[in-house]
Amino acid sequence: MVINVRKTVSLVHNKEKDSHKFYYLFLLLCQSTMKKTLIAFQGPLNKKTLECAESFLELDFDIVMISWPLTSFNIDASSNIKIDILEDPGTLETNDGVSINIMRQIISNKYLLNKYSNEYDYIIRLRNDIKLTSKDLFLKQFKKALSKDKIWSVNINTTSPRLISPVLLPNHISDWFFAGTPDQLRKYLQLREVDESKVKAEQPSQFNNLIFWRIAQNEQAIWSNCWSKKLNKDQPELKFRRPWIKITRESSVNYALYLNRNFFITPFRKSGLQSIKYKSNIRTWYLNPYSLLILGSFEIFLLNRGYLNLLILYPPVLRLLFFHLRMKLLQSIPLRF
Repeated sequence: MVINVRKTVSLVHNKEKDSHKFYYLFLLLCQSTMKKTLIAFQGPLNKKTLECAESFLELDFDIVMISWPLTSFNIDASSNIKIDILEDPGTLETNDGVSINIMRQIISNKYLLNKYSNEYDYIIRLRNDIKLTSKDLFLKQFKKALSKDKIWSVNINTTSPRLISPVLLPNHISDWFFAGTPDQLRKYLQLREVDESKVKAEQPSQFNNLIFWRIAQNEQAIWSNCWSKKLNKDQPELKFRRPWIKITRESSVNYALYLNRNFFITPFRKSGLQSIKYKSNIRTWYLNPYSLLILGSFEIFLLNRGYLNLLILYPPVLRLLFFHLRMKLLQSIPLRF
C-alpha cells in the first residue's frame, strides 16, 4: 500500500474538524508496516532472571522465557511474561568441570523458531540475565537493525578479525544476544541436534599461553556455519579440530567479510542493555583479558561500514597493554577457554 503523505496532510489542514480522524488513520497505517516482535529469554528461571525479563515490559513487545523444569521458584500468575518450560536435555562438562551447554541452546532455539515463527516477524533472543537499562538506546539500535538484512548481535563475545590479536577465533559470534527474522535465524543457527562429546576435548590444547578445553567454543558451535550439513549423517560433524586458526591477512579478511555480510553488530555498552552477572563497563573492558579478543566500538564502526582493511589493521593499544601486563604477572596461569 502506498500512502500519499502530502495529500493526507493537505486534507487535514482543509478539514480541521476531521483532523483527529485523519491523524489516527495515519498512525494505524504506519503501525501496520511495523514488525511484530518477540523477545525470548533462554536459561534458568528464578527471581532475578524474571526481574530481568520484566525490565523489558516497557518496550511493549511480547516476551517469553524459555527454561527448564522449575525447582522451588513460584511464578506470579499475574505476570505479563509468558513462560515455556522444556524438558532439560542436560549437558556434559569439560574435563576441568565447566558445563558445555550447547545442546540446551540448540534445543531452546529450535523450539523458539518452531513455535513462534508464524506469529512474529522479528525475534530477539538473549541471555536471561540481561536487563533493559535504557529504552531509548535500545530502540535506537533496534530501528537500525530492522533496516539491515542481517542478523543483529552485540560485540560481547564476538571476536575481532584484526591481525593484532593473541589468537583468531573465527565464526565466534555472541550468544548473549542475537536477533533477526525467523527465516534469517533458521539460516544461521545450528538447529540440528549435536553430540556434545564431539565438542569436548579429551586433552586441552594450548596456544600462546591460552588453554582450550573445547574443540569449539559455544559462540562458534551454536551457528550452523561450524557444522557439516550432510543430511545423511545421524548427527552433524564439526568442520574443524580446534577453535582457532592461524592469523594471516587472508584469514582475517575472510572472517571480516563474513561478519560484514551477515551481521549487524551493536556495541553492548551502547545497546541499552546490561548483564546482572557479567558487568560491562570501562573498568571491566580494560581489566578483563578476554576483551582484547572481541570487537571494540571503533572496530564495530569500521566493520558495519565495510572498512575491512582498516579493521584488520586496527591496534587496540590500551587493551594490548593491559593484556600483556596480565600475562606477564600470571605467566604460570594460562588464560582458559
